[in-house]
Amino acid sequence: MRPSQRAGGSWLLRRAVCLLTAAVLGSVAASAPALASSEPPPSISAYNEPGIYGFHSWMPATATIATSRAVKFANPYGTTYHGLQFTGGSAGTTPSCTGIPAAAGEVTGAVSWQGECTFSAPGTYTCICTVHPAEMKGTITVKAPGTPIVTTEAPTELTHATARLNGLLNPEGNAAEYRFDYGTSTVSEHATGTLGLSAEDFSGHPVSAALTGLTPGAEYHVRLVAMYSAGKTTVLGGERTFTAPVPGAPAPSAETPPSSSPPSGGSSGGTAQGTPLGALAPTLPAAGALPGGSPFAGGPHALRLAALQRGAAVRGSIDISAAGTGGALEVAVFAPGASLAGAHHPVGVRVGRLRRASVRAGVVSFAVALSARARAALHRHHRLGLTVQIVLTPVAGAPARVRRGVVLRDA
Repeated sequence: MRPSQRAGGSWLLRRAVCLLTAAVLGSVAASAPALASSEPPPSISAYNEPGIYGFHSWMPATATIATSRAVKFANPYGTTYHGLQFTGGSAGTTPSCTGIPAAAGEVTGAVSWQGECTFSAPGTYTCICTVHPAEMKGTITVKAPGTPIVTTEAPTELTHATARLNGLLNPEGNAAEYRFDYGTSTVSEHATGTLGLSAEDFSGHPVSAALTGLTPGAEYHVRLVAMYSAGKTTVLGGERTFTAPVPGAPAPSAETPPSSSPPSGGSSGGTAQGTPLGALAPTLPAAGALPGGSPFAGGPHALRLAALQRGAAVRGSIDISAAGTGGALEVAVFAPGASLAGAHHPVGVRVGRLRRASVRAGVVSFAVALSARARAALHRHHRLGLTVQIVLTPVAGAPARVRRGVVLRDA
């Protein structure tokens, strides 16, 4: 640590407030390979625990990108020294870097610098901060593009004439497009318009399309279809069926078994903060463990929630069984106290909540907006690990809960 860092106060305290950011960049396609993406680049950062005995760490400590992509590294501070050094990994090579000062490779580090490194070979690359090598270690995984993973999800927002078709698309590092095929006799009778996915990463992205002009009481078959690469190779998702409700009748749920990822639609509720995780019904039995049947259709598998989402709201859906009809539903979102500036709870802090006094059987979509405090933490760290807890109190019987983790990425 340089002497200039110690001037004017404790150098230990000055160390505890440093921040090193790295943004994953690259040319990302929006739909066809020739179109550039408008998606903001994903980012990773180093987190420094406040206090005299604070520590430095990457948050998250890993990132996954496609080959020939670049990672932009920066030290935005003029009084705190940081460096960058690649130490090995399975790729057996080092990236090509520009703009990073030579001093960043020394134990003394440098201030106020930025640059980027391009990764051309698949494999893993390990890196450290040269000033804090024992604490700040990271791994970048570079993958070659593969075959996209396509999952057709249950439709939502069903009315007698409209529906929202949903799916989950992991482009596996490719520029990808998608559409939904549908029909009443076969799944290939009609198709929605083709849309572009504004990402070439290795994460699952919720996708959807609005469908109108349905015939009440008719059964529909639906399937998500993805196209990728210059040859527009097609990958098919599984087929689902649903029935357009008759006016005045309860909306049905999808007839084929749900998978584990959420649709992108849903309604939102208010937010709250300050309640520790576990304070809400800590002794409630898990879904599926209730005598007489769970109010959740499928038990813990009733919750469809993508593990990685984008934006300042948590979206998903829960499948309510006949036993849960008329019950009160609460969706609560918790964040680790350490990730919220000034929070001292040893467990999670509630940063969002949705309540519904009565729900019907079928798929219930939700979108829970984060509190201002959590939004600030998400913007500060670029990613925020959260816990979602669903509590359903049926008209008759004991409450049941389902709990799942999710990571939000700053939009």
